[in-house]
Parts: sequence; C-alpha cells; structure tokens
Amino acid sequence: ISSNQVNVDTLTSGDAVLLADARLDVINYELTITFPTSSSSNKAGLVFAHNGSNSYYSVVLNRSTGKLALYKVTSGSWGSALQESAATINDSTAYTISVTQRQRTVDVALSGQSSALSYGSSTDFGMGKSGMYSDKTGVKFDNFKAIDALSTPPAVPRIGGSADVSLSSGKLLVNGATRGGEAVVEKFTGGNYLVQVYVDQNGGTTADVWIRYQDPNNGYKVEFYDSEIWLKKVVKGQWTTIRAYAGGGASAQTVQVRGSYSYPNYRITVYVGGTQQFYEEDNTFTTGGVALRRCSII
Repeated sequence: ISSNQVNVDTLTSGDAVLLADARLDVINYELTITFPTSSSSNKAGLVFAHNGSNSYYSVVLNRSTGKLALYKVTSGSWGSALQESAATINDSTAYTISVTQRQRTVDVALSGQSSALSYGSSTDFGMGKSGMYSDKTGVKFDNFKAIDALSTPPAVPRIGGSADVSLSSGKLLVNGATRGGEAVVEKFTGGNYLVQVYVDQNGGTTADVWIRYQDPNNGYKVEFYDSEIWLKKVVKGQWTTIRAYAGGGASAQTVQVRGSYSYPNYRITVYVGGTQQFYEEDNTFTTGGVALRRCSII
C-alpha cells in the first residue's frame, strides 16, 4: 500500500487476487483502477462471489479487447466474457467502476462513459468474498467499497433501496444507469392498493413502476418504453411479458397502477391520465411493496 492505494507488486501464476470478507448477495461495489504504462494487453477489476477455491466472477477493464466485461472464472480458468461493452481505457488514467449484485442480476457502470452492463443469471451468484484482480504489476486500486444495498439510507422519508437516488427540481431522480437497483417505498406492503405517480422518463428510454415488489428479483413491473407500456413478471431474476401495449405512453405522464382481488384471481390494472389502458390477472405474487426504477418521479 502506497499513498493510500493498493499497488500490485508481484503476480502468482500470472495474476493477483486480493480479497476482502464482504459476503452479501445484494450489495453495491465501487472500485477505482489505474493502469501503468505498457499495459495494453492486460486486465484489472473487481472480484465478487469468490468461493475460496479460485472460482469467482470478475468485472474487469480488458485492455486487450478495449471493453468493460463480466467473466465467470472456474478454478482459475477464464472463459469467454458473459457480457461486455466497448470502453475507452488508457494508461495512467483512473477509472471507477460501479457494480450492483442482486442475487441473480448484476448491473455495471463505468464512470464518465456510456459503457454499461446488465446481466441476468439463471442461478444466484452467491455470497463469496470480494476484492480486486490484476494480471499486470503496477496496477493501482483505490476507493474500494462494498455496501449492503438493502440498508442504503433513504433519500427522502420512506424512500430507500439500492438505487442511486437524489432530489432534483422537486422530483425524485432514480438514476438506474449509475449502479442499477430500485427506489423502494420502505415499510409498505399489501395486496390491494393503488399507486399514483407522475413519471418523467427524463431523456431515458424506460421507466419502471413495480407493484407487489418482493425483492430486486421478484415482483411485477409496469415498464414504460418510449410510447409503449409493458406489464412484466419477474421471478428469480427472470422476466416474462404478461402484456405488451403499443399505445398510451408518453415521456411524461400521470400513471396509476392498481393491485386488486377479483375472485378467484389477483388483478393488476394500469391507468394513464385517468384512463384505463388494460388489466391482467396473475396469481404468482398476491402481496408486496412498491418500487421505482430508472426514472424521475414527483
């Protein structure tokens, strides 16, 4: 450690892994990486879900491919990237990556660039150790953070969760592009209720209102995508479309989502501007909370 940074001085069998003992399956990570000169063919980044036997997942800046990438490493063997995105990576420049692990999903962002990843797995990533990876000496790591994403202090009373949330011009700005996640209405749950929000997509392409929200990988979400409205069911991180409606959407509008019980089924009804757009019945989740994702909302 020099100047409060972790410096990679030596490699073992061609790489270096430094681990901390954070063991959570819903967690926010942040790490700053600086490559030395003559490192155009190297990679460095974050390690998570390490099982103690050299198997883990890693989000790296890959100089060889010029991409931000997610890999699964099995017994020290790196396969093909699970997902990757083009990025600008130079020597002697500090880059900060932000990673949100939510059981079966991982969202990644690279500060100051549009490069981002959003990956869903069919199984949980797990709760192994986390830390840093490099296959090049001279790489510097700084500002490593591992934060319990379910205990994030609320941005305003009763609005918490794992999203990057702030107040702007009287609106609640939910910036999903920063580290993923949802803004959750805390200590609220039920099966029969009405949610009303003014949704402003704020230049983005999608905005989600969750109903009967269980956790980041389970619940129903009403997704506003450009001029379309979708109702999707998310079970164990995998989503299916219940209803796609190609109309009634706008970049800014008042939305109502109602959860109700109509014997023998549980119903979800979507209104825009006070006008009913559609309803669907599904009994997978009969109760749950409310959450917001990737949008700004009054």
